Parts: sequence; C-alpha cells; structure tokens
Amino acid sequence: TVDGILLTDVEGHVQLANRPLTEMTRNLGMTFDGTVTERLLSVAERMKDPDEFRDSMIALQSNPETSSFNEFEDIVSRHVYQGWTAPVRDDQGMFLGRIWTLRDVTEQRELDRLKDDFVATVSHELRTPLTSMMGFLQMIRDGEAGELTAEQDRFLSIVYRSSERLQRLVGDLLF
Repeated sequence: TVDGILLTDVEGHVQLANRPLTEMTRNLGMTFDGTVTERLLSVAERMKDPDEFRDSMIALQSNPETSSFNEFEDIVSRHVYQGWTAPVRDDQGMFLGRIWTLRDVTEQRELDRLKDDFVATVSHELRTPLTSMMGFLQMIRDGEAGELTAEQDRFLSIVYRSSERLQRLVGDLLF
C-alpha cells in the first residue's frame, strides 16, 4: 500500500510499521523515541496549525480508545497528510492497542486548488461579461436605444436566447 500503516500496543509503543510510514515520518523529521503520540507531538511546530495539531494529539493521549481523523499540513515540506487512528480490540472487546494510517494527500489538495482557481477564473472571465452583455441586450430589446424594426427585434431575440443558453452552460460547468 502507499499508505503508511502502524500498529501500537496498549501503552502506545510501536509494534509494527510499514515502509511508507517510516519514510513519511522521516520526511516529517519525527523522532523515533517514545510513544506514537509523543513522536507526533515532536513535530507539532512544523504544522500549519500547531495548536490544533497538538490538541488532537493530547486528546488521543488522554483517551486512547477513541477513533480520530485529522488532516494536517507540514509547512516545511509543504506536504498535506491525512491521519486516521482507531482502537484495536480482541474477540472479547479488550483494548489491545491502536492502528494508525497516514496518507500523503498533497497532490489531491493541489488538484483541488487548481480546480478552485479554474472555477474562479471561469466565473470571472465568462460569467461577468456575459451578464453585462445580457443586460445591455435586454435594454435594447426594451427600446431604451430607440425603436427596433421587427427584423432587429428577431435578431436580438436570437442573440438573447443564445446568451441565456451560454449562461446556463457556464452555470452547469461551475456546478
């Protein structure tokens, strides 16, 4: 798997870690001593929101039998990660430890940013002038620029309907 996977015991000490997790934690500059939450706390200052990150880790430390999902950004490497953890129990429901996964979602977040930029550009570069054109077309059709012949009115109706269709297409694209 490309996801980092880690298994800890009841005290939070590492029992098993796969290669992707080891690589990601090295890239984060994480210490390899202590419990997993202690290791995670060692990189809190690298996070975009260190207080929120620290609060999440402390909450896990104080309540190890809860599940958690977090997304955080390392400001040093500019990588974005999603971390998930949940308790592991035996057949009788006894708490044995935790499973942790770590996924690098940097590429997906960059694609989201590009999509948002595209939508903003389309909205501004297409919708704004189209709205203005339709407003002026309606003013001409309403006779504010003088009387229209039947043929001129027919031509302007065609242009206006085409503008409405284009506006719907732009709206569908943005949706």
